Amino acid sequence: ISISDYNKLGKIEGVEDVSSLIVGTIQTLGKPYFIVIGISSIETLASKLGIIEGTTFTPGKKEILLGYLASRELDYTVNNKILITGQEMFTITGIYATGSTIFDSASVLDLDDARRILKRGNYINMAFIRAEEGIDPDEIIKRINIAAKLP
Repeated sequence: ISISDYNKLGKIEGVEDVSSLIVGTIQTLGKPYFIVIGISSIETLASKLGIIEGTTFTPGKKEILLGYLASRELDYTVNNKILITGQEMFTITGIYATGSTIFDSASVLDLDDARRILKRGNYINMAFIRAEEGIDPDEIIKRINIAAKLP
């Protein structure tokens, strides 16, 4: 999804909120596949992550959350610095556990940092749309398809 299309989603009648996510893998810290998840709104995802130590990150401050399994495997804890892609240093602000081996072996950081690290330019993987109270989600889908000129 291009950033320009993503920005249009929030302007569709009946849409209360839109947040985005980008997912990819990098080779770092001796791991050939280290999952990086970038999110536009930590508040939207924080309740799902289950922070077990520390706190969420502050967007724009080169901070990162590590999954429980990643932190254990890499021997990192809250307040440690972690070098991502051999060039960028991030401070670990929290450790989370979801119960999913994949997610708990990953990292979560600000969307802009993830887009840069993953070299995604002006694109995201997913958009999460919350409809206004009382609005039928199928109606929102129709409006999105009309706006995108899809069948």
